[in-house]
Amino acid sequence: MEFEFKVESDHLRRDGPAVDAAVDKYTSSFWPFGRKQKAHKELKKRLNEIIEKHDIEKDEQLNNTFLRVKGVESKEEAQEVIESFKEDLREFYQEELGLDTPPIELSTEN
Repeated sequence: MEFEFKVESDHLRRDGPAVDAAVDKYTSSFWPFGRKQKAHKELKKRLNEIIEKHDIEKDEQLNNTFLRVKGVESKEEAQEVIESFKEDLREFYQEELGLDTPPIELSTEN
């Protein structure tokens, strides 16, 4: 069975809440050229690692991002996977980037 969740917040978007912190963390102010692009690339890599860890598929369509949980038996099981993902994302923002962001907002698509 497969369940899809729509990301309602900016957490996984290019201009998400972690971009400025990623610029400071992953780039040097001594070389100002392309800092935002380099930081975005590293941030995207790290976020994709978290997504893959939970065996979630990310689908981006225009301005919408969907997270698809496959191979689960019930909606409750899919929700458990998503809750674990949300916790890892929160920890990443807090521990890696020093951010206290609001939790990622998701809505159920099916």
